[in-house]
Order: sequence, then C-alpha cells, then structure tokens
Amino acid sequence: MYQEERIKKMQLLEIINNWWALILVGIFSLIEIVPIKLSPIEFIGKKLNKATNEKLDNLNKKIEDYHQEDAKILISDFVQDIKNGETKSETQWIAMLNFVNEYINKGWNSNVKQDAIFIEREYQKLFLKEN
Repeated sequence: MYQEERIKKMQLLEIINNWWALILVGIFSLIEIVPIKLSPIEFIGKKLNKATNEKLDNLNKKIEDYHQEDAKILISDFVQDIKNGETKSETQWIAMLNFVNEYINKGWNSNVKQDAIFIEREYQKLFLKEN
C-alpha cells in the first residue's frame, strides 16, 4: 500500500516536472477567466505614466482655456460688428446663437452673459418680429 502511494506521488512529481509550463499556463488561464481584475501590468503602467498623465491633464486644461478665450473673442467681435452696424445673414445669426448656447452650456457663461443677451435680443428684433 505504501509503495503504491509512493509510486503515485512520484508519477505526479514527474508529470509536474515534465509539464510545468503547460500547467502554469493553465493556471494563469483560469486566473484570467475569474471576474476579479488582477492586472499587475496595468498597475505598474499607471504608476509609470502618472507624470505623463498629469502633463496631459495640464495640457488639456490649457487647450480648454485657449478655446474659451478664443470663443469669448469671437462672440465679442460679433457683438461689436452688430453694434457698428454691420449686417449679418440669418444663417450667421443662428450659427452664433448656437455657438453662444454651446459656450454657456460648457459653464463658460460668466464671460459672455451680456453678449448672449444682446445677441438673442437683436436676433429676435430682426428675424422674429411679428408680421
């Protein structure tokens, strides 16, 4: 009896020694199937890319600030053109109204609130007057 158990253990050890790579791949395949996400590569990648991500966040903020300032100038120029008597087509008015609404929806409205009110009021005077 003891001899049979010893032979089975030796056979098991021989299988492990000969097939350890395949067994290891099988175990890792099972770990991959488990719904718990264990990703050491992702963890290490996040640590290594932390500085890069911070730089990208800063760059994105600068780009957004640039777009906000550019939009504010575009809206102010449109208002100034109207105040100077320049005529605009209805398409230009509608495009500017949409642009102003987008600007306000992004939370940038504090810079152009008065201009937005002016544009809306002038548009209504020109194109929505009752017949």
